[in-house]
Amino acid sequence: MLYLSSVVLVAVWTSLFCFTPVQGSCPAGWEHHDESCYEFVTKEQTWINAEVDCIRHGARLAKIQSDDENEFLREYLSNNSRQYNGYDMWLGAKKRSDGGWGWGDGSTLADDDYDDWQTGNPDNPDLGVCLEFESGFNNHWNDDFCDELNYYICQRPFHPLTPPPPPTELIG
Repeated sequence: MLYLSSVVLVAVWTSLFCFTPVQGSCPAGWEHHDESCYEFVTKEQTWINAEVDCIRHGARLAKIQSDDENEFLREYLSNNSRQYNGYDMWLGAKKRSDGGWGWGDGSTLADDDYDDWQTGNPDNPDLGVCLEFESGFNNHWNDDFCDELNYYICQRPFHPLTPPPPPTELIG
C-alpha cells in the first residue's frame, strides 16, 4: 500500500510540474509585462497615499525605465480608455529638493537616461511636484502638484512560478 501511495504521489507531482510549462504569477487584476506586474488603480489618491497603497500590496508606484515599458503602459491605458479616459495616472517619481527628479527607490530619472516628458515639461519650478501620465497630453509625462487626486499605477516584480522539488518521502 505504501508503494502504491508513493507511485501515485510521484505521478501527481510529475503531471503537475513536469509536463506543464512553467508560468509566471501576477496577482489577480494585475497586468504582466516583461519583468513586472502592473495594477491600474481607479481610486483617486494624492501621490503619497497612492504610494502607500502600492506598498501595502508589495509594490511601488510605477518606475518607467524604457520606451518599451512606457509604450506598454500607454497602450494599456489607450486600449482601456473607457475606464481611464480623462484621468491622469500617478507614476513613481517626485521632484527632489535639489530640483532633480527621483524615483521611490532612490534612483533618479537621470540614472535611467529615459523620459517621456510632454513638450515643455517639466515646467513647474515648485517643490511638492510629482510625475503623472497626463491624459490631456496623450499620456505623456507631466509634473503636477502631489496633493492633486489622480488614479495611479502600481508596479511589482514578476515572479516566475518554479515547481517544488519532487517528494523524497511519503508523509503520514
